[in-house]
Amino acid sequence: MSKAEDEESPVNTDESLPVAHDELMQRLVKCIRMNDYSVRTEKAYAGWVENFLRCNRAVDSSAFDETHIAGYLEYLA
Repeated sequence: MSKAEDEESPVNTDESLPVAHDELMQRLVKCIRMNDYSVRTEKAYAGWVENFLRCNRAVDSSAFDETHIAGYLEYLA
């Protein structure tokens, strides 16, 4: 895999996520890369977090708590 592919962000640039959620996704990718995770792991984690954020689109990311996570897991089941 080329260096350019490694640097390509797996984050969907779809504008349907609020800006705060987009910033959270960028922070996630930065942390994953700092910990030297594989590109496939980065894409998987980013995909799950993006799905969670889409399900909680109306909620400010600083207000997330256990109830949001439980609700998302129930939605998946």
